[in-house]
This record gives sequence, structure tokens and C-alpha cells, in this order.
Amino acid sequence: MSRILKILRNNKGITLIELTIVLTILAIIGAIVVPNFFGITDRARARSDIQSTVIIRNAFELYRLERGSAPAGANANAVLETLYGAGFLSSPLTDDDPQTNEAVWVLEDGAIMLTLPNGIFSSVSSSLSDHERSVLTNP
Repeated sequence: MSRILKILRNNKGITLIELTIVLTILAIIGAIVVPNFFGITDRARARSDIQSTVIIRNAFELYRLERGSAPAGANANAVLETLYGAGFLSSPLTDDDPQTNEAVWVLEDGAIMLTLPNGIFSSVSSSLSDHERSVLTNP
């Protein structure tokens, strides 16, 4: 019995391994929570959608230059289908394909534009180039 008490009395602190395990768990939790807390994932999705819109606009322009007229369509879906059907886009897209919640592609003044929600639009637009900003339209 005295031997057990002696062992218990010698354990006054935590070991380095225990401390390392706790810090590792906290780091994993932080890596999951922090990006969502600061909206980093939403901004990354918006940037991806903007780049996709630039690609669609380039395909639109190539189609116009090659065929002599803009792709026919009354809305963004029709234009996207025309571009895909003619081989200017590698996969079929619809106006609700953007990754950002509530973002859509619209046909405005004969060009494909991306409409982002106000909160994301304001947090992303200041860091864009003029070319990237040209594909955005306010909701």
C-alpha cells in the first residue's frame, strides 16, 4: 500500500506526451473551426466562381469570333448549353452551378455575368483585378 502511495505522490504533473496529445487535438479543432469562422471558405468559393465566369466569358468570346455571332440564347442556361454543345466548354453548366450559396450566372447586356450575395460581394470585390471585377454584377 505504501508503494502505491509513493507512486501517486510522484505524479505531480503531466507528461510531455499528454501535453503533446492535447495540443494536437486543439490544433485539429482550430484548423477546422477557424477558416469557417472568418469566412475564408466562402471567399475561396467566390474566387473560384469568378475564375469560372472568366473562363465562360472567354469561351463566349471565342465562340463569337469563330462563328461570327454571339451564342444564341434568351438566358444564361441557354447560352451555357450552346457553348457546351459547340465544344467551347468541357462540361455542361447551368446558372445555379456556382459553388457560392445564392450566386448565379446571368445573361446581362449580351454577356455572362456572376451575381454574388451582397456580403460575399463586398468582402471579395476589393481584392479583384479589373478583369475579374468586370464579370461581377450586383444583385
